[in-house]
Amino acid sequence: SGSEKEGTEVGSDSQDPETNSIASVKNDVDFGSAFIEYSAGTDGPGLGMTLGIEYIPGKASLGSKSRTDTDNDTSDDADTGTYTASAKVHRHVSLYFEPTMNLHQYFGVYGKLGVSTVVVKSLEDISKGASSSAYGDARTWGGMYGFGAKLASPWGIFIKAEATTTRYGTVQMQSDSGNRNIIRAKPEQDSTRIQIGYNF
Repeated sequence: SGSEKEGTEVGSDSQDPETNSIASVKNDVDFGSAFIEYSAGTDGPGLGMTLGIEYIPGKASLGSKSRTDTDNDTSDDADTGTYTASAKVHRHVSLYFEPTMNLHQYFGVYGKLGVSTVVVKSLEDISKGASSSAYGDARTWGGMYGFGAKLASPWGIFIKAEATTTRYGTVQMQSDSGNRNIIRAKPEQDSTRIQIGYNF
């Protein structure tokens, strides 16, 4: 979900800024990741734990949403037109902790807690009179939680199936052109994944 707050053009009469809200946008993306973990207490039934770091390469779209502004202003500074909010994320890194209940030497269930960080790149580039705006990148942090199950093997190969949710902090960007609009967004990520690894 997000919003855009229009600034005041330099040299214009002072006006109350207009705030435009964009409804929540959802986009499904398939992605691969690389992870490194350290596990303890995995020799048999009982409690165990895993510490890990994960990196997701590449970029993914957060989706897009459009709105249309109309007014009676026909000057060059009119902001009548269709605006599309769109963004991508990249450089995604997570640190996590998995307290585990081993039900068998080769099978366990676990909870997952962690912190994630990602760079949000706004693709919104507006060229409409005084509302002309372009934005850069911003990094945000969030908390992750979830649960999963792990199936190991005598040969060191293991498979994990899990579902996680990540709630990021608010991203705010301000245009360095036009009337210096401000956009805000609050990214969220729901993930279901299968992971395959090898114990050294």
